[in-house]
Amino acid sequence: LQRSSPQCDVEIDGTVLLYSHDNIKNVAHTINDVMNVWMMLWLSGQARHSKNITLLNVDSLSLHENYNDEVNDLFETYKRSFGRILKGADYKGQTVCMQRLLVPIMPPRPFVWDGWDQAMPCSFKGPSSLYQRWNVHVRNVYNLLPTTTSGGNGGDSGPEVATNKQFKIVLIVRKESKNDWGSYRSARLFKNAQEIASTIRTVVEETQKRLPSVKFEMEVHDFATLNFVEQVKLMSETSVLVGMH
Repeated sequence: LQRSSPQCDVEIDGTVLLYSHDNIKNVAHTINDVMNVWMMLWLSGQARHSKNITLLNVDSLSLHENYNDEVNDLFETYKRSFGRILKGADYKGQTVCMQRLLVPIMPPRPFVWDGWDQAMPCSFKGPSSLYQRWNVHVRNVYNLLPTTTSGGNGGDSGPEVATNKQFKIVLIVRKESKNDWGSYRSARLFKNAQEIASTIRTVVEETQKRLPSVKFEMEVHDFATLNFVEQVKLMSETSVLVGMH
């Protein structure tokens, strides 16, 4: 960063993407935000060049308690996608100049989630090529795209996905804990988690006997004990996810 003119206290070189998150402490809200950020890059033709772009995070400019520019575990996808991440809080009271600025659509479009009891129109339109491209992008930045060296069709369509003869069922269990507002929530807890796990294991064992050529697995996880990267990796290996919401 260099001071380059009397009008600019700070100048940021290159392309800057400006963003303020919905709730950076909540993984579901963050996923929606991450996709909106990627959508901005895609629509502006910059998705393939994100490593050359700076993300300027301005969460701190809101007075809400969840907005504090905290670059936490949920920023991992941004860290892997962008060249660098800057915090708006570092420039309060200064005039910041940028060579090229990308700003979000206003009002923001919630592509993934739009509040309780709101069904997104895209949910009813079948497979989306845009969602699929985003899916591949996220798996690519986490090095989770399986490849094979088999012949293929000789085209330039990207890595060939290997045939997977493994079938993993994951049961998510939660422990009662205090949330950010100091209260305890129990609506997402299974009262009979052990019974559910035992039943799923029985089904898996019976299915394994009928289909010996396929490897079936069943695992129980509390996501609160896994960091975000471990969660992403586990989900990439999961065929069926069972949980309470």
